[in-house]
Amino acid sequence: MLVPVACESVCHDVPLHQAAMTQHIAKDHPEVVAELWKLSNLESGTYAVSLTICTKVCGDAVIECSFDANFANRERAEGKLDCVFAHDDQCSLQIWSPVGHSACVYGCGRLPDGVVAELGRRHRDPVVQHLAEIALLEALSVSAFTELEADLSRFQAPIELRRRARVAANDERRHARLARATLRRLGVRASMPPKLRRCARTLEAVARSNAIDGCVRETFGALLGSVQAARAGDPSLRAFFAAIEVDEHAHAVLAWDVHRALSARLGPAARARIAVAQRAALEELLRFDTEVPKALQARAGAPTTHERRALAAAFARTLPFEVM
Repeated sequence: MLVPVACESVCHDVPLHQAAMTQHIAKDHPEVVAELWKLSNLESGTYAVSLTICTKVCGDAVIECSFDANFANRERAEGKLDCVFAHDDQCSLQIWSPVGHSACVYGCGRLPDGVVAELGRRHRDPVVQHLAEIALLEALSVSAFTELEADLSRFQAPIELRRRARVAANDERRHARLARATLRRLGVRASMPPKLRRCARTLEAVARSNAIDGCVRETFGALLGSVQAARAGDPSLRAFFAAIEVDEHAHAVLAWDVHRALSARLGPAARARIAVAQRAALEELLRFDTEVPKALQARAGAPTTHERRALAAAFARTLPFEVM
């Protein structure tokens, strides 16, 4: 079974408002990605896509769509959705998915725009798998903060916020190195993240990404990290979580500071749309029902399913909005 877990936008000569429509396909339209994989019947090839599906992603201006699927890589399926607009404008959406995997169990935190998760190969040991996911996610976070700093500069956000985003990117580089070193001690080599190319984002798109990945997921991920720093039974894992704990909390504070700064420049309608997206992200945390392996609880200090949902509920009560 293929689980759609990642998407990258690669836009060429597309008007900014159309490019912005494509930025969140995997986050906002997972059903579209699922339909694309289903359309391919798990076989490589080029497939015509109905406009009903295309318009959900690229808007009403699209006039033609096709999907290229590639299953040559046994560990990771790859696909590209090509949307053609009037006047020969075009946007390609690159989608990748590990074969037989689900999205990461523990807080995906702040990722580059459009990316949900890219887990790489699976490991039988749940603790090794968990740390391998963390190593890859920390590496992806470097791109996310670099992207954030560039966006903040483009929109002339306060210099201090730009500086903190740059510091956060350096923090994540260090965290990724620590995670890879911890994995090496366990006899495992970490997967490296793919190189990502990005479209320029609108102010609302930047604010939305920060509101979801920063204010909700990254902030909750910092809370989970603190629990693991206190409870991990494996000394090397406890040391790892303790080493990154302060930085991760600082990144959460940065997310909310960026949220306030960008929200002040948006209109009421844009702020309302972002609030709805934040609530949806929080509801996803509250619905968590994945069984947490006992080895992960004992060695990595991971909360049980019940504890994690209780933490999410407590976290929700601290936020400046209510879950609908």
